[in-house]
Amino acid sequence: MLQVLVNLVVNACDAWSAVERDGTFELRIGAEAIDGFVRLMVDDNGPGVSEEIRGRIFEPFVTTKGRNEGTGLGLSLCRTYIEEAGGSIEVGSSPLGGARFGITVPCG
Repeated sequence: MLQVLVNLVVNACDAWSAVERDGTFELRIGAEAIDGFVRLMVDDNGPGVSEEIRGRIFEPFVTTKGRNEGTGLGLSLCRTYIEEAGGSIEVGSSPLGGARFGITVPCG
């Protein structure tokens, strides 16, 4: 799970620095227990994930980074790790204005 969180934080930082933005980068990680599961939310105020890429973002070799900047394997591996643990991951819009990644895994 640590590798998943590191990947999401690094991706958020990379997305923020890839575009010219004023202000301060904001990243929030929250968790809650729900009926035997833990739900983690990773929110940022970066550029977000476009609708056109959302449906494919967890596929191998899909990346929003420039050429020679990423392999497109990070989120695919995250999904694999989470699903092997009996969980799920999804992407959407954050209340902070950027991306929200939601992860649900069984407790214990």
